[in-house]
Amino acid sequence: MLERLCVRNFALIDELELNLSPGLNILTGETGTGKSILLGALSVVLGERITEDLFRTDGVPLEVETCLHAKNLKLPGWIEAEDDLLLIRRKAKCGKRPQNFVNDRQITQTALAELGDGLVDIHGQHQHQLLLKTSTHSEFLDAYGGLKNLKTSYSFKFNDYYRTVNTIKKLKQDLERRTEQRDFLAFQLSEIEKLDPQPGEVTELKKEQELLASAERRAEMAGRLIELISEQEASILEGLALATQMLKDLAALDTSLQEALKTLEDGGIAADEVWRTLVRYRSSIEYSPQRIEEINERLFAFEKLCRKHNVDDEGLIKLTSELKTKLSSIELDAEEIIKLEKAEAELRKKLLHLARTLSEARRRTKESFEQAVEANLETLAMPKARLVVEFLKVEDPDGLYEENGIRYRLTENGLEDTQFLFSANPGEASKPLARIASGGELSRIMLALKTVLVDSDQVPVLVFDEIDVGIGGSTAETVGKRLKELARKKQILLVTHLPQIARYADRHFRVTKEVKKGRTITRIKTLNKKGRVEELARMLGGEEITDTVLAHARELLQDTE
Repeated sequence: MLERLCVRNFALIDELELNLSPGLNILTGETGTGKSILLGALSVVLGERITEDLFRTDGVPLEVETCLHAKNLKLPGWIEAEDDLLLIRRKAKCGKRPQNFVNDRQITQTALAELGDGLVDIHGQHQHQLLLKTSTHSEFLDAYGGLKNLKTSYSFKFNDYYRTVNTIKKLKQDLERRTEQRDFLAFQLSEIEKLDPQPGEVTELKKEQELLASAERRAEMAGRLIELISEQEASILEGLALATQMLKDLAALDTSLQEALKTLEDGGIAADEVWRTLVRYRSSIEYSPQRIEEINERLFAFEKLCRKHNVDDEGLIKLTSELKTKLSSIELDAEEIIKLEKAEAELRKKLLHLARTLSEARRRTKESFEQAVEANLETLAMPKARLVVEFLKVEDPDGLYEENGIRYRLTENGLEDTQFLFSANPGEASKPLARIASGGELSRIMLALKTVLVDSDQVPVLVFDEIDVGIGGSTAETVGKRLKELARKKQILLVTHLPQIARYADRHFRVTKEVKKGRTITRIKTLNKKGRVEELARMLGGEEITDTVLAHARELLQDTE
């Protein structure tokens, strides 16, 4: 339950503290005193967006804090309740990002809003208008029938299915685009594979080309060297042989020349080896115009493909690998689509099963739900009112669900949309709420719905902002009694202008405003019995409070004690 709400520098409120009790807590006061602002502050501390109009004109930071008893509440795992208490605090400066704290741990606004949804259920006139939106009707029916887990399972499967469908669609579009390029890619690859480029081949070809081009010149130079070394008169080999013999004779006379002799003999051997190498080299020189033509043609083919693809010869080899990868990916994507289509078929089967299961469960719940709501409307001075739950399927030739030869679309809500039809009086046809329900009827329908959901709804606190709109007299008295009964199971915080409802408060607060130093300020006071009599008298009699009105106010309180 809510234990305390502290508000500072929030709209008309400079600083106040609201200490709540179990049961029915009621706020009353003149129009414009700030009752709804207090509920707005509660919405903000539970995660609603902070807008610029909530800041005071002096620009001081606003701060809202609330304390709740957390015992027996299902809380997120990241929360550590201290002494079974949950302290939520928000601070904000105009134009700055708010700071959000839960038990002094800073969290995001999204996390705070998710937490707040499970703690307090706030209903104002805006929330009553939500009843006019059929998209909310299935939520009430599912909550009553205990179908939330089934609906959640359906929603997860629905999202999984259409996420898979969209992935398949995207892959197919991409595959179609790339398949159109496949023949061109295959042609490019075959063109390169036909050339069959090898690493470093161009460099080697150019070297060979240069050698073949110099064959005649090299043969001529080798021949001249051979002749110089051994074939002409006074050749190098002959000169070395003569010099060796003379040095050998000299060394025989002086042994100190033995080393020089060995060196000269080695030189003769080396010169002979050079001669033999040159002879072999000259005989190996090949001049082949045909081979030159082959090399020129291959180098031209390389140049042509490299220029076509704007790469060098090494880049051409790399491009071969890239083209193979692209062609392979087209085949892999086609295989992936086949796998996803199998998964889509399985998901569709499970989704349809969940849709039918949810639909059948809702239809089983329908009659009991209608009877429960109508029984509550009867106690709220609408004895002849009827609420009918209608299920609407949406025909769609491409829909997933088929029945009697007609295909229907699955929606986020299930196999069909749920709509509440309403009739306030006998003889009137039941029609959609948006077409016939008045403000007072909407208030009572919402209260009836909250009453029938009291056991299935885990949210411990209900807040109603002027649920009494459009009602009065005995109807207001009936609504007050029903709120009192509901407050035995839920803590309720209520804003009302009707004494017939305010009389049932377990704790009664009066909200006033005053002008202090030129500024309007909201004040709140917890009323004792005397204060409650005076407040009820004000609500009954307006500006002039007579003894008769005071007596009537005392009588109202006595009847509830």
